[in-house]
Amino acid sequence: MFKQDELNIVSADSDVDLDEELYRLLEDYEFQWSTSYQIEQCVSGCFSSVQYTIGKIILLTVLQRLIISTVFPSSAKHLSCIFLGSLVLFDWIPRTNTLMTFFPFSFCFALILLSTSKSKGFVVTCACIVSVLIMQSLMSAAEFVAIRGIIMVLTMKLSSLAFDTAGTAGAANAIPFLAYLINPATIIFGPFYSIRDFEDTLQCKSVKEEVVNILWGIAVLFLAFLMLIYSSCSPIVFDGVAVFGDYFTAQSFRTSHYFVCFLSQGLITISGLRISTCSPLSVELPRSLVEVVVGWNISMHRYLRSYVYLKFAFLGAAASIFISFAISSLMHGLNFQISAVLLSLGFVCYFENKLRNRISKRFSMCVRARPCKNCEHQRGWACWQTILINLLFFVHSVYQLIYLGAPFDGEGASEGYTYHHTLSVWKRHHYAAHWISFGVALASICI
Repeated sequence: MFKQDELNIVSADSDVDLDEELYRLLEDYEFQWSTSYQIEQCVSGCFSSVQYTIGKIILLTVLQRLIISTVFPSSAKHLSCIFLGSLVLFDWIPRTNTLMTFFPFSFCFALILLSTSKSKGFVVTCACIVSVLIMQSLMSAAEFVAIRGIIMVLTMKLSSLAFDTAGTAGAANAIPFLAYLINPATIIFGPFYSIRDFEDTLQCKSVKEEVVNILWGIAVLFLAFLMLIYSSCSPIVFDGVAVFGDYFTAQSFRTSHYFVCFLSQGLITISGLRISTCSPLSVELPRSLVEVVVGWNISMHRYLRSYVYLKFAFLGAAASIFISFAISSLMHGLNFQISAVLLSLGFVCYFENKLRNRISKRFSMCVRARPCKNCEHQRGWACWQTILINLLFFVHSVYQLIYLGAPFDGEGASEGYTYHHTLSVWKRHHYAAHWISFGVALASICI
């Protein structure tokens, strides 16, 4: 009898264990099925959300390239650029905002065509920034954010055009200039490129070059869509906490930026110009924050260096760096989060670069913000002290990326982030990255 009761108890315990095991297996299966289903739905949603708008731009860019490849005169190529660019633009911008968008920039364009002042570049740049701020004040936050990228591209093009034509009137080149401004390949997503680069794209190339450009452009577009999928779907897989949660939040924001950059690079490659727009490896595995700034948006960095930093170099390095970051911030409109992030990045970049240069010079170590081309330091890149210091700066750069990118979590992105949101995210980190930045600045002064 005792043995029978014991067997019944063992049997009951076994049944409980089997039930628990079965429940865990079903729970794991449900989780895996749910996750895979969510990813599948996310991927299909990514394609459905962009297939019409992006597909239309790609088709019009290919059509523009086919027209350029013919024997049509330059004037016909310019007019086709204007026509196709207008189709893209009016399809993208709501009709209610079309006049509001182009009227301020029409004034800037008129200055470029009519003014012969040597200061035309500075005047037009200021006028463009004022135009951006006026448009922001006249539109709702959601409307402005929706077309902010277009406004930034136009601002950079108009500013560069004004500097390139300083001292001369450009009325005779009104049609080529307009074709440059609203080129269908670059009017929506960029990237920035100069009027000289645009004229180069109008040149006929060999059949081999055309085919290679189209194939390379398609490959870059494929990479862009991979970035879009990762940006949109990674939160389903990576649901971390604390600093790891903020890391993936910031990385999701960064990969959405890579999507836009590679999309613009693919389009401009198809249109006949091969330029780099970003360097994800320099951002994700940075040697320094200087590499992050350059690799984040190579085309915009090219504009800021050529048409802002060098133009204001007479004020000194620190002032011209600050002005570059300030103008970059104002091109986005008045937004606390973007301004705070960019100015914080400019501050820490300047002093990190200064600190590393001083350490390199004082201790003869290969620890500058960028690797030496012909290193002559006593402590080269393979020295353990050099490796340790470079590793510390690498960790510092990664944490700054986490900290500065964490507020871009998608909450309120359609209308612009508020300063309450930004400060609440940074408060979770106890403003650590800002304190570290002040420490770097102090160390750069003391060493």
